[in-house]
Formats: sequence, C-alpha cells, structure tokens
Amino acid sequence: MQHNSYPPELVATYNAYAASLGPTPKPEYPILHGQHPLIQVPAGHLPIKIAQFSRGDHSDGRVRLHHWAIFIPTSARRGVGNFYEIGGSLQTGYFNQQVVNNRHLKWDKDERGSHLVGWVAPSALGALETHFSLIPIQQGRPDWNCQTWIVEALRGLNQPYMYAVQMDYAQCFQQMAIVEKAWDVGDA
Repeated sequence: MQHNSYPPELVATYNAYAASLGPTPKPEYPILHGQHPLIQVPAGHLPIKIAQFSRGDHSDGRVRLHHWAIFIPTSARRGVGNFYEIGGSLQTGYFNQQVVNNRHLKWDKDERGSHLVGWVAPSALGALETHFSLIPIQQGRPDWNCQTWIVEALRGLNQPYMYAVQMDYAQCFQQMAIVEKAWDVGDA
C-alpha cells in the first residue's frame, strides 16, 4: 500500500495545518454517553470526521435520511478539506465513490453538523484513500447506502498513522442524531 501519493509541497501544507491544531483538540460533541473514550487528535495529525448533509424531504413529505461523507479538514477555513463519499441513487441502483477536495458544494446550505471519529497523519492521506477505494460498493441493495459505506470505510482503521473509533451503524446513527440536534439549536 502506497503510504503517500501527495506532492511534498501539499503534504508540507497539511503538516503545517495539523501542527497548528495543537496536541489534543477537544471533540465537538460527547460520544454516546461514555461508550467510547473521548477522541483527541494527536499532535501533527488531521481530524477524521463524519459530516452530514440534508437531502430535503420526499415529494410526499417523508423525511429523507441525511447524506454522510467522511471529511478531513485541511485548512482552518470552515468546510475546507477532503470529502470521501458514495454518490448514486437507489432508483438506478448504481453507486460510485467520489472524492471532493477543498469545499463541498453542499457545505454552506445543507450541512447539518459533523462529528470527530479519528485522525490521520498528513503523510498517510494516500494510504487512507487507498483504504477507502478498497471498500466494496454494494450495487442493487436497497439496505445499503452512503451511511453504511461510511461505517464500513472506518472499520479497521487502527494503525498509528490513521485511526478511527470503531462504531457500528446504530452507534454512528445515534451519534449523528446528537450532532443534528446540536446543529438545530445552534450549538454546532
């Protein structure tokens, strides 16, 4: 597995940003009432977050599940970083992995909070992206979506240079509901 596929000058920029975060930034939200230890980003690493976006309501008024993406902030500017997500449609049954660098189109108007779940060394972003690219995309399964891909993509990240708290789908869903409530009342 290639450890770093980014140009040295970009890694240097990311290293500088990661160093500016300090040794242990506090997580934005409590994590499932003590089921997991508090997440703290080690010095020199970038946070790994799950970001969620509103997709509006169905035409019949039913609420749609939020879209989730893995977000790695690479700048002090809000919403700037690398996004890893699954795009597609249950109607067509076709999904693909998408990578959005810098600012996600939905960030300003549709974002509904994010949650810190781990960290990655800037020099390991290439390895992390390789890991994400190897997560199978389940075509034609109505029980599979961007949210289940996120849980599968974060599963097994437990190396010194990239780590994520291991949560199952129900735990992630519960945590993202906490994030959304905080967002709705302006605490995010």
